[in-house]
Amino acid sequence: MVATDFSKVAGNAVNYAADMALSIDAQLVLLHVVQTPIGFSDLPIVMGLEDMMRNAENDIQNLKEEVTLKTNGKINIETEVGMGGFLKS
Repeated sequence: MVATDFSKVAGNAVNYAADMALSIDAQLVLLHVVQTPIGFSDLPIVMGLEDMMRNAENDIQNLKEEVTLKTNGKINIETEVGMGGFLKS
């Protein structure tokens, strides 16, 4: 399992995880967690949760296609998009 925020650094982690999965014949799970927006002002949130989730689902499917091409379809790739937020400890 590798988490991604779709940044360049996360892309490096995904590539490393894909290479590792290839070398040990393992499944790869791509995970993205959408940050639950918390508003602290009177301004409306520009993008709703449904739009954020839909965009994340599209982005992770695109990433899955990229990794599938990179690995020539030799590994099983699953995707997961969740929703969460920061927790106080």
